[in-house]
Amino acid sequence: MKTLSQKALAGTVSMFVLVAFCGAANYWSTSTLGAALDDAEVDGEMIRTHMSADMMHDALRADVLAALTSLSPQSGLKLADIKEEMKAHAEEFRTSIAHEKDLDVAPEVREALKGVEAPLGEYVAAAEHLFNLVETDPANAMAGLPAFMKQFEALEVAMSSVSDVMAANGAADRKVSDANASLAMIMVGVVIVAGLLIAGLLAFGVGRLFIQPVKRITDAMTRLAGGDEAIVVPYVERGDEIGAMGKALAAFKQAGIDHREEQKASEARNEALVNDSFGEGVSRLAQGDLTYRLEQELPAAYAQLQRDFNAAMEKLQQAMRGITDNSGGVKSAASEISHAADDLSRRTEQQAASLEETAAALDEITATVKKTAEGARQANSVVVEARSEAEKSGEVVRSAVSAMGE
Repeated sequence: MKTLSQKALAGTVSMFVLVAFCGAANYWSTSTLGAALDDAEVDGEMIRTHMSADMMHDALRADVLAALTSLSPQSGLKLADIKEEMKAHAEEFRTSIAHEKDLDVAPEVREALKGVEAPLGEYVAAAEHLFNLVETDPANAMAGLPAFMKQFEALEVAMSSVSDVMAANGAADRKVSDANASLAMIMVGVVIVAGLLIAGLLAFGVGRLFIQPVKRITDAMTRLAGGDEAIVVPYVERGDEIGAMGKALAAFKQAGIDHREEQKASEARNEALVNDSFGEGVSRLAQGDLTYRLEQELPAAYAQLQRDFNAAMEKLQQAMRGITDNSGGVKSAASEISHAADDLSRRTEQQAASLEETAAALDEITATVKKTAEGARQANSVVVEARSEAEKSGEVVRSAVSAMGE
């Protein structure tokens, strides 16, 4: 499969070939049409020159006839004036014929011009001879007119032959020019159609082979960058640069998936390590082991929590050590309180016994004083007060006993 570079090179070569063909066609058309214009210009110059020569051919005949007419006094023509005009016409005739030979004409035209040389020379010589007769022998001048006319007709035939050859050559040149112009138009049409076709193919190729694939790959990259790992990477089967981009994107996608899976596995390992470490610490704490410390190297996100846990365990251990140190004093104070409560209990019992004895005595006194109302009331008051004191003493005893039990 061709790469994009090779395809681009092929397209470039095609454009260069088209441009070269267009340039060659344009050069050929220009050179051909230029040559046709040059030929047309030469043909035009040849026609103008030949027409001028033909006019001088007729002018010479007119000069000869005018010279013969000047023999009559009634004509009013001057032979000297006619002679000057004839010399000018003859010179222009020869110049025109010589110019025709100098032109770059077709070989058949040049060959026809050769047929004019002899009749031209004889015609000019006959005209000059007849003119001389008009000057020297007017009586025999008219006798030379038939021979001059024969020379005129011979040159007329030769000049007509050249005209016919020129006409045929002009028609052939026009036919060739028309054919070349048609071919040039066909070539231009072919170049235009080929150019449009190649331009269309290039536009289609650029869109299909480059722009559309790049757009699809760009869309896939955008979706992948957004976290969509479900995309199907296009063009991985191609063997050109687009395929290389697709393969690179597929590798990038797989690398991202592998990285995420590795990240998830790493997070799971870290979570397991943290859970195990702190779980062990809490379990040891529940068992009363305050010497446990998190010594494992935990992830950086849990480093502060690890330091806080170890610091808390250290402070808790110090606090428990202080409590242990103070527990001896508390035990001693409790023992002393217990002894004091025992003493208080014994004293209270003794006091209760005394109160009971006092109550008995009071009962006796009450019985004694019942004889009198005043004595009874007094005895009653004493009893009431004694009972109140007994109840207070009983309450004190019960409170002391309750405190000892606690």
